[in-house]
Amino acid sequence: MGSSARVTSVEAVERFRRTVAYFTDEISGALFSLRSEILRTQEWIEHECPHYWREQTRMAFDAIASARTSLETAQLRGKVAGHRPSCYDEQLALRKAKQRLQFSQDQIEVARRWGNKFRHEAEEYKGCLGKLQHLLDNDLIQLQSKLEGMIGSLEEYLATQPVVTSPVPQTSLVDTNRRKDTIRPTPTASSDVPTIEDPSAANDTSESINTSQNET
Repeated sequence: MGSSARVTSVEAVERFRRTVAYFTDEISGALFSLRSEILRTQEWIEHECPHYWREQTRMAFDAIASARTSLETAQLRGKVAGHRPSCYDEQLALRKAKQRLQFSQDQIEVARRWGNKFRHEAEEYKGCLGKLQHLLDNDLIQLQSKLEGMIGSLEEYLATQPVVTSPVPQTSLVDTNRRKDTIRPTPTASSDVPTIEDPSAANDTSESINTSQNET
């Protein structure tokens, strides 16, 4: 035996269908934004960061070469002058260039480790997003299709139903005759009996009755 539902408003079903469609569009847009952000971040960690620090490493090598040249020039100038210069600034610049080189090389390794870790986390996160995407592409789409079919069936059913109107009471000939029988004519005053409307007429009647009795 098939299941049944009591639907009192087709418009309510249509509003629910529109709500499901709006929810599906909103979630689809959010998933697209998340995937785009993941790809952008992964591109930055795996490609842009290593490229940047490789450039910094190259520049650090150049800075070391320049600092060494400056230091050698300063030392040579002191020898020519016959004294031993301190060359403090040149040595400080060389030391900073070496520190910068070490830091840049370390950052290349850090970027590589973070790239591997982010790739692993991104794959797990994409798996969770895939489950939600499957829900959108299958369950919610099927739900919308079923709702559309339901609305169409309800509209076809309502179109085949006769319009119910309030019955107009009809008066039959028998009812008319019955009402005529129940009407009784109102009694009329007899012409032989005087009415009591005129007091003088009442007195004349009384005197006539008394005179007749005396004669008898």
